[in-house]
Amino acid sequence: MTEEWGAVLVVDDDAEMRELVFDVLKDRGHQISTAGSGQEALKLLAEQDFAVVLTDLRMKGMLGTELLNEIKRLYPDIAVILMTAFGSVETAVEAMKRGASDYLTKPVKTEEIVRVVERAVRESSLRREVSRLRKEVHKEYSFHHILGKSKAIQAVFDLIRRVADSPTNVLITGESGTGKELVAKAIHYNSDRKEAPFVPVNCAAIPEQLLESELFGHMRGAFTDAKTDKRGLFEEAQKGTLFLDEISELPIMLQAKLLRAIQEKEIRRVGANKPIAVDVRIIAATNLHLAEEVKAKRFRDDLFYRLNVIEVVLPPLRDRREDIPILVEAFLKKCAAARNKEVKGVSEPALAMLMDYSWPGNVRELENVVERAVTLNRGEKIAPDDLPPAVQGARGDRRVLDEAAEKMLPLHEIEQEYIKKILDKTGGNLAGLEAEIGKRLAEFRDVVGQISGQVNQLGVVSNDTVQGARSFIDSLEDRHALLAESARKLAESQQALDSAFDDRRATLMQLVATLDDKRTAFETSMDGLAAKMENALHAIETRSQDVGAALDEATGRTANLIESRFAQVRAAAKDESVLAAEAMRAALAEANAEMSRLFGDAKSNFETAAGEIRGLSKKIHQIGRAHV
Repeated sequence: MTEEWGAVLVVDDDAEMRELVFDVLKDRGHQISTAGSGQEALKLLAEQDFAVVLTDLRMKGMLGTELLNEIKRLYPDIAVILMTAFGSVETAVEAMKRGASDYLTKPVKTEEIVRVVERAVRESSLRREVSRLRKEVHKEYSFHHILGKSKAIQAVFDLIRRVADSPTNVLITGESGTGKELVAKAIHYNSDRKEAPFVPVNCAAIPEQLLESELFGHMRGAFTDAKTDKRGLFEEAQKGTLFLDEISELPIMLQAKLLRAIQEKEIRRVGANKPIAVDVRIIAATNLHLAEEVKAKRFRDDLFYRLNVIEVVLPPLRDRREDIPILVEAFLKKCAAARNKEVKGVSEPALAMLMDYSWPGNVRELENVVERAVTLNRGEKIAPDDLPPAVQGARGDRRVLDEAAEKMLPLHEIEQEYIKKILDKTGGNLAGLEAEIGKRLAEFRDVVGQISGQVNQLGVVSNDTVQGARSFIDSLEDRHALLAESARKLAESQQALDSAFDDRRATLMQLVATLDDKRTAFETSMDGLAAKMENALHAIETRSQDVGAALDEATGRTANLIESRFAQVRAAAKDESVLAAEAMRAALAEANAEMSRLFGDAKSNFETAAGEIRGLSKKIHQIGRAHV
């Protein structure tokens, strides 16, 4: 375990005490040195590296407090522990104020010595690691780490050097990927606030409902999930720098609170009653034109003026192409080391493609392209095939003018070749052709400017060639105008066609809706008719049953009446002939049977007719549904 412990220096004018502490710590695996005085201790500290100094408070010559002051002045990362036989609370407090890590009172216990010293060793190790990392950070974000030799980037260097040590708020503007956070860190780590935190926050990445709590903190119970007090980013950045990236995305309500925090130098946690004083430098960044956002009422003008005291405008990579080789070399070394690959450089054709590409994603895109190339590379150098198709295609477009300068080709041949390349790229699409040519015209103008410089400085091509290139661009601009007009008319025709289609579709949908309404109405009518037929049949059936019952009742009554009358007649005509009476009775019975038969036939015929009507109704209903 010896290699894990830092060296310890024991300082005491009492030899027995030095020997006791030496033995205790030696047994724990510590590397121990001893000194009998403060002067001897300082000499050893100058010659060796120590993590902890354990010193007596009262010694002859230099007191322990005096030694403490010198150690903290010369070696601030070394932990100092004081021990004395004259311990008191006042002495301990004073020692701690002077920078002592801990305090022991004699006579000390061996386990207490071990506990305090080993804790101090760990703390000293952490302080040294923090100091080392801080130095690395300072180095990482120094001005020298921001690579570039172009006039545009050198102007940025000059500006941030001048504003670094000032407390002034800074607004960094530029396209996405130009390195705004890198510049913000360079300003912070080269300012007098470099020992304090640099706290970045992306205003677009935090939900609006949480952003206020993130910036200003909150108190317990301020809202549902606020179970404890929470420090905000302003408090985290105390004495340091708060970097507000994408400041344009800050909601209007929070813009007012941010303005107050900047003006009053105090913030109020969500749910708190008392403000908290803060000492924070604000560096903001955006890829939008904040002045335009102010005009559009999306950004407060008073906050804009508070932030825009010093504006650092970062140029896009296409405006500082001479920095591309430097950046490529740096990114290549970084990516190759990370992937443990040996890539010696970039081939000339691949570098030409990297130089000619427009880099809409700027330095960030360049780094990603180099990382991709290193990952895919199988040779010693980055080849064109290792680059994305868009980067490979950029060189093909610009090569047209290169050939014009080298081969003195006639203008019409150059023009034909160029148009062919663009048509192949856009698939013959008129609007795509117009857009692509418009995109390349600015690049060609830049190339012609470079050629003109070569003519003036080196004489590598003739003025006739340059003039031919300019004529070529003029002809392209004429065709670009024609293509733009054609694309506009095509768009209008397409719009008219779409409008006609929409009208026809609307008419068709209306017709469908009308037919559907009629179908529904017919269905409803048929359902009503069927219901009426069912009701009629039910009524007929009921009536038939009632008539049948009435006929049966009438027949029965008639038979009873005849029987009664026959009895009366027989009683009254006792003297009449029995045969005559029986004959009359038989005749009446026959008449009654015939009447019953007639009533039965009538009932059967009625029921048959009702059944036929019911069948006919069902057939009508089925025909109606089939037509629907």
